[in-house]
This record gives sequence, C-alpha cells and structure tokens, in this order.
Amino acid sequence: MSAFYKWKASAISCAKCGWKGHGHEAEMGDSFRDGAEYHCPKCNEYFGFKAWPMTHELEDVPLKEDYPAGACAGSPKSSS
Repeated sequence: MSAFYKWKASAISCAKCGWKGHGHEAEMGDSFRDGAEYHCPKCNEYFGFKAWPMTHELEDVPLKEDYPAGACAGSPKSSS
C-alpha cells in the first residue's frame, strides 16, 4: 500500500485544537499535479503535503473494507 493510502487510513490528530480522526477525514486544500495539501477539518491547521500515489502503486489501492468503519459511507463530509 502506498504512503498516501496508509496516511488516509491512519489515525491522526491536530496539535493545535486536539481534533482526532483519520487521514481520509482531513480537509484537502490546494491540489497540485503531484499531490495536495491537507488541513484539520476543525481549525484548518496545516497537516502537510501528501504526494499522489505513483502509477505502479495504484495496484495496491485499498478496498473499502480496509478503511475504518464509516470511512466510505456517503460524502467525505458525512463522517464529521
């Protein structure tokens, strides 16, 4: 599994406001050709830049059941 998908499935927290969740719950900010910036969904603290997976890493795209419960239900904002 690529670093991008590992981060999306991992537990993260915000040092500024204490929000806790998973990478897939982070707000995507500016996106670029090679990745995107991610921020805390509660206070907008910058989490960092995450590179898109490389083409050969797409073979290891996680299945829906690989994400935490509720991660794939509805829209990305539905799990707030």
